[in-house]
Amino acid sequence: MKFFRYITFILGLAFFLNLSMVHNVYADALALNYDGQLHIYNEAPIKLIVKGKEVQSVMPPIIFNGNTLVPTREVFEAMNAVVEWKAAAKEVYIGMDDTLVILKINSNQAWVNGESKNIPMPPKIINDKVMIPVRFVAETIGFNVQWSEAAREIKIDAPQNGGENQNVGNQAGNKTDENKSENKVDVQEPGYTIPSTNVSNLPTQLAFNPIILESDEDIADTSPALPITSVSNPTTDIVAVKALDASSGLYQFKISASSPITSIEDMLLDNSRIVVDIINANLKVSDTNIEVSNNPFVKSIRSSQYSSNPKTVRVVFDLKTPASYDITMASDRMSVIVQLRKSIIKKVELSQNTSGDLLTIYGNTSPAANVFRLTNPNRLVIDLPYSEAALQSIEKSVQGQYVTGIRTAQYDSNTYRIVLDLNGQPEYILSQVGSDGISVQILTPTYKNIQYSNGDSTLVLLKKPSQAFNINSIVHKDDYINKVYKLILPGDYSSTYGYGTFHIGDGKIDSIQIGKNSEGKTELTFNEKSIFSYNVSENSEYIIISIVKPSQKYRKIMVLDAGHGGKDPGASGNGVIEKEANLSIALKLNELLKNTDIKVYTTRTADTYPTLQERAALANEVEADIFLSIHNNSFNGQHRGTEVLYFPTSNDQGPGLTGKKMAQIFQNALVKKLGTKDRGIKARSELYVLKNTKMPAVITEIAFVDHKEDAALLKSDDFRQKTAQALYEAILTIFEQYPTNR
Repeated sequence: MKFFRYITFILGLAFFLNLSMVHNVYADALALNYDGQLHIYNEAPIKLIVKGKEVQSVMPPIIFNGNTLVPTREVFEAMNAVVEWKAAAKEVYIGMDDTLVILKINSNQAWVNGESKNIPMPPKIINDKVMIPVRFVAETIGFNVQWSEAAREIKIDAPQNGGENQNVGNQAGNKTDENKSENKVDVQEPGYTIPSTNVSNLPTQLAFNPIILESDEDIADTSPALPITSVSNPTTDIVAVKALDASSGLYQFKISASSPITSIEDMLLDNSRIVVDIINANLKVSDTNIEVSNNPFVKSIRSSQYSSNPKTVRVVFDLKTPASYDITMASDRMSVIVQLRKSIIKKVELSQNTSGDLLTIYGNTSPAANVFRLTNPNRLVIDLPYSEAALQSIEKSVQGQYVTGIRTAQYDSNTYRIVLDLNGQPEYILSQVGSDGISVQILTPTYKNIQYSNGDSTLVLLKKPSQAFNINSIVHKDDYINKVYKLILPGDYSSTYGYGTFHIGDGKIDSIQIGKNSEGKTELTFNEKSIFSYNVSENSEYIIISIVKPSQKYRKIMVLDAGHGGKDPGASGNGVIEKEANLSIALKLNELLKNTDIKVYTTRTADTYPTLQERAALANEVEADIFLSIHNNSFNGQHRGTEVLYFPTSNDQGPGLTGKKMAQIFQNALVKKLGTKDRGIKARSELYVLKNTKMPAVITEIAFVDHKEDAALLKSDDFRQKTAQALYEAILTIFEQYPTNR
């Protein structure tokens, strides 16, 4: 009996201990949200030691499919690496000395100094943190990684040979005769050179004598507005979206409803759009696309019926520059105010870390920033829009790795400006620091032998490689719809030009990417702010890329618009869909124009839908000489024939080319070639693309899709080709009779 009680006690104790252990496992379990699903993780915790110090983070390291994933910023910034998250591309950049690692979420492909590498475990976004495989990245940037299963511990240490930051000063490249430099860049100047940059080894005096500006004033923190609660209300109509008067210095926008609003959701996308979704609402706004004038932050407002189930109206504020904002709802819930939030700059610090010179800026809210280069001499300008500083203005010389001076001032009532004087053209990375700061990290570039100049002319100079090539073998690719221009060199010249992103941000060029394409050829990708053309010339030492407006390169420019497209089919009847007929004719015409000296920009070459605003904006941006939009007609099936529409002006009969004169030339050519009924030319002042283009513009209505005989013609490829030929002959006549004199 005593033995039985002993056994029972032992079994009971084991059962209790087992329950206790089960309880502890689940008490320590983590709920992990990734790939759109919730997962339970109950592995024992992992301790992370970086350079002798334990790293604590909200999201701890985890074992995932046999690989250890760690939170990127917390771990790699502890190694003094530079970390940047590219939200739009879902890529994370980790830089250390002359090594740059790029990882893409859910991809097993990584890029190390521009070369593709396979990694055993793709990065993941887990609980809103970017988690990456620690061993691959840490060892790639030169650290040692040790794992202890018994201690559940990862140790990351720098190599004992002191591998960090060795020879940083020798990475700049750009080595030429430093006595050959000019303040003005001239493509005809044979003596112009890329100046040499004598970069100091880290650390420099700036590391020991940082520049710190800090306000003594007690600045109240501007906290975001309180969350807006949801209240069940009947479906409402959104009846107006408008900018409010900004004379008081506040930049506000009002969204008005016909009855109380149920709820709203908002988000900032890619620092370029504020999105406000009004739930349980119908769109009843008369103007769904509003251009905003005299506003330094918002360039346009777009409204749409984003969803029909649930009924959701989306209002998008397109930003000129990143901005913080607050949203409030009126007490009667019949309007919403979006207000941009002003930043008070309370601290500016220019210092140095192991990656290079570092500028850090703090405010009562995280300030927005426009960063751009100026050249001759080289400077980096950091403008903080909708900001003012409670700081003194300074102008000081410093001894940084690249930074030689700093100047700060209130540039205007809404902009605080910081200027860094630079030795050479180093790379920089703009990053968020906590909830109230930003930083600009100056880095030794991975690109070399390339110089940008935005003085009187906008130029890029490339030092000629030892293996010379004919500049006429450079391939030009102009993706002007996306404002991307590529120059593809005839081989691999990465040993001469390196790789990486050369950030510019000067209002003309956002950045230049240098790398190899899928064919192994060196490619320069210009990400433009506006559409430009590129002239390539050379002297004995340099390839000279001159960036000019299209009107500076081409004597004749036209925009060819195939009406409708994508979600907008246009008219239809008798088996003819207007958008398809329009595009077919436009493509045939474009092919004919390739054999002329006319530069043609097309609004679409596939079944896409450019908005009316985008079509007119393209023509105005490239400063086209003429605008031609191809359409087909429809009206109750009883009408047939050809007509051309134009915008009437008081100068229709005056000298020079006008919309009316151009319409008549097109009308004559079409009717003569096609034999269709002549419906004449018609003045139409209300049509958007005619009203909002700054050059003579017409809409050609070739035939009626809902008329049986006209539709039969439009179905014929021969008729479409004849139409293109008639338009082609009219265009040649226009430019012959009305030369541009450029």
